[in-house]
Amino acid sequence: KVNFTSLITLIDVLGSIEVNSEHDFYGYNNTHFVKGMNTLNAEQALEFSRTRKGVDGGDITRGLNQLEVIKGIINKMIQPSILLNINGVVNKVASSVDTNFGSSNLSKLISKQLNDGKSWNFEQGTMLGTPGYDYTLSYPNQSLYIYYPDVDSVQEIRQQILDTIAGTVEE
Repeated sequence: KVNFTSLITLIDVLGSIEVNSEHDFYGYNNTHFVKGMNTLNAEQALEFSRTRKGVDGGDITRGLNQLEVIKGIINKMIQPSILLNINGVVNKVASSVDTNFGSSNLSKLISKQLNDGKSWNFEQGTMLGTPGYDYTLSYPNQSLYIYYPDVDSVQEIRQQILDTIAGTVEE
């Protein structure tokens, strides 16, 4: 598990990350994000991944931007200079990250990455649906903004996940 605090810690340790923005927009702290590639420090990455008001697509774009930050972190972490010093990174972020990915698996992943040096292929999907307001279990006395998922879209994404797990996703 990684929360927004651990995201800041991780990016502070790694240094800046590169993200691609589909939109030109200003974040909630008035940071300007251009359409295309952006180099972000930890605070800017947090703002990029949390902003939904004032950007085309609202919540959907925020979700896509969060994926861009994750991709930026992974792309930074697979650089040989980071991998060769991964123990320092792990030690600095261990208290703010909760994982069941053991150290032997991490060692195997690092060795594989150092040996083949390939970039990673990221698959993503967007669940379609309809925005609305309704009462929720978490706030039963207040009508909140929610997203009613399209059933066909949920099934399509479910199949994408199953295909990814099975290793049948085309590259």
